[in-house]
Amino acid sequence: MSTAREYLRDPLAGQAVPGPFSLVDVGAFKKSLLKVGFTDIQSETINVTFEFDSAEDYTKFNQDIVAHIRTLLANETERRKEEIWSAITDKAKLLFADSQSGYIKLANEAICVVALKQ
Repeated sequence: MSTAREYLRDPLAGQAVPGPFSLVDVGAFKKSLLKVGFTDIQSETINVTFEFDSAEDYTKFNQDIVAHIRTLLANETERRKEEIWSAITDKAKLLFADSQSGYIKLANEAICVVALKQ
């Protein structure tokens, strides 16, 4: 996201669009679920590791799954989109890729929430 924002020259670009971290406050999320009638709300944090053979694979994954970035780039020309995706690939190589193999391994957390609605 930071690379896309940097290339768009707008540090706040996409702030109004819900992203993957918009529900990171589990307490607030649980309160929202209670307000709309859910009960027996439980949450668990699990560790998730994303592994990619290359920075290009990492970028392809983001192109396929990260709607937030696609929304940010929606009004850009195809050439500009390619330029920004290329910059994301370059940043991934710089920050995350193993210098020998190019392999990328990212440790993450996922918050799983379950609830009942009658």
